[in-house]
Amino acid sequence: MSTPHNRTSFSFQLGIIVFTTILWLTPHLSGAADAKPHQDTGLAWLHLIDQQQFDQSWDQASPFLKSHITKDQWAATLREKRLPLGHITARDHATSEYRYHIPGIGDGTFQVTVYRTHFGNQTKMDETLILSRESNGQWRPIGYYLK
Repeated sequence: MSTPHNRTSFSFQLGIIVFTTILWLTPHLSGAADAKPHQDTGLAWLHLIDQQQFDQSWDQASPFLKSHITKDQWAATLREKRLPLGHITARDHATSEYRYHIPGIGDGTFQVTVYRTHFGNQTKMDETLILSRESNGQWRPIGYYLK
């Protein structure tokens, strides 16, 4: 015979199982579980730019980016636009989102991340970094914008 205590205990156990299953499934379904590694990839790439390792940042970029700007043009553009801002004093994550189409780039799997960045000359800017998932599963920078 079922007692109120047994039903409550069963409901509690079932609730724990459902809650645990939701906790386990949520990152797997949303893609959130692998968002941090992408963010780490992006930050490592931005640190190359911070350290004025412009050639290495171009080397690690996606083939799409490389097909639209030469290594020399990339380095010259960063020297012209980025160096006058000074050293990074703070870089705060503002937003990240996945997109499956970006105008001017096309279809694919992208992570668009915006950082609020403070530079040594007191300038505050948004850095937008777009990572693209390559056919081999690797994430590479495909776009970088300051505004």
